[in-house]
Amino acid sequence: MMRSKRQRNRFEPAVESLENRCTPAITLTQSGDTLNIQGDAGDDVVAVTALANNTFRVDQAGGLASQTFNGVRNIQANLGDGLNVMSLNLRNSANISGDITTGAGNDIIRVRVGGNFRSNDNLNLTVNTGTGNDDFFLVGTTPAQQQGQTNDNYYTFRSNNDIKLTLNQSDGDDLARFSLPQLGRDDDVTLNVDTGSGTNAVIVNSQVIGRDANVDVTVNGGTGADNVTMYLGALIQNSETRINANLGEGDNQMNLAVTWLDRNSQLSETVNTGSGADVARTWIGNTADPQGEGRNFVWANAQVNIDESLGAGNDIALIQFVGRNDKNANVTTNVDGGDGTDIAAFFYGTNRGNIRGRIRNFEDIRGAGPGRR
Repeated sequence: MMRSKRQRNRFEPAVESLENRCTPAITLTQSGDTLNIQGDAGDDVVAVTALANNTFRVDQAGGLASQTFNGVRNIQANLGDGLNVMSLNLRNSANISGDITTGAGNDIIRVRVGGNFRSNDNLNLTVNTGTGNDDFFLVGTTPAQQQGQTNDNYYTFRSNNDIKLTLNQSDGDDLARFSLPQLGRDDDVTLNVDTGSGTNAVIVNSQVIGRDANVDVTVNGGTGADNVTMYLGALIQNSETRINANLGEGDNQMNLAVTWLDRNSQLSETVNTGSGADVARTWIGNTADPQGEGRNFVWANAQVNIDESLGAGNDIALIQFVGRNDKNANVTTNVDGGDGTDIAAFFYGTNRGNIRGRIRNFEDIRGAGPGRR
């Protein structure tokens, strides 16, 4: 007779899945119309996106769920020390004020604006980065670019927008970039940059500054080799653009290029440097234009004021106008080379405008500089 086999229940240990208990590195709170973002001493990563006017979504690294906040008019972010990354996407609404602060570490801050036909937006943003090699980028997107078209440069802002941005970068080798493809009519843009000490770079790019627009850009550099490059494209009728660069001691470079100035537009450039072998370059006109020398690049009643003081050191100043100035255009050039063995070069193309000014303390002057002394 065969014995029946007995069935035995076998115990197999298993790990019970638990809910996500990750501790967020960033604390989010809302007080009235203020969204508070508090980081820690670690490497914080956070993305803030405007979904609509005064409505924002916040995403964090680590698989944490998104959070949405309504009625927000102000953003206060303090990310602390560490290698922090923060993006602020304002393509759907730039009606916001805010302060972003980071501590010691190599931080990355991205701010995106435009993307729709923006009018009457008011953005007032202050960014303070601590010591470290920090990277800041304000980038504008046109409506077509938002849809994936790369060859469209229609207005980033349409009209009557007020954009104020203050960037304070502490000691370190920092990079600051501002790209606003086209500014609209009556737009007001104010950019204030303090680079701190170190080998720093500031880049400002705009292809069109719209009619009646006002643009103010101020760059303050500390001790170190600063490189400032501004390409401003076309300045449309009645617009006013003011550039102020105070670059401090070091071997600095200041580069300004403007394609053309429309009727009654104004361009003012003021450059001050300390001790060091400095180079200041200013181009007005478009060397790639097929009409070349036969076209006006500074139109009737447009005004160009260039005031450069290059301090002690072996400095170079280059001022070049490509094409023609209208007979009613006004150009004033005052350049002081300071102490050292300095070189100045001036090329005014086919000039029909009024050029005045004074060139001082240069050992070598090339071209037709006004008011040599």
